[in-house]
Amino acid sequence: TPCVPVKDAPENLADYDTVFVGFWVDRGTANKEAAKLIETLKNPNVVFFATLGMYADSDHARESIEKASELLQNKESLVDGFVCQGKIDPKVIEMMYKMFPPGSA
Repeated sequence: TPCVPVKDAPENLADYDTVFVGFWVDRGTANKEAAKLIETLKNPNVVFFATLGMYADSDHARESIEKASELLQNKESLVDGFVCQGKIDPKVIEMMYKMFPPGSA
């Protein structure tokens, strides 16, 4: 079974019983490239694994998997989703430092 980046996924995944899709969370759902793939899936079993810059057990993490599942043609095909904490975009960190300078709290 191939393990490939989303951008290199075969066009036809219908022959697979289970498809694992990895993505980074962008604005509360799967990033654009992964979202396009998720929208095409008709497989009976889909599993998500994702990274985001928040805690993996946060409401935001759970809501992000839920929102990504809404992209599926059959939402019931989502078997499970796993989220782990990933890096935060340096631009977001810089913006936060401007909003909340060190020592301002």
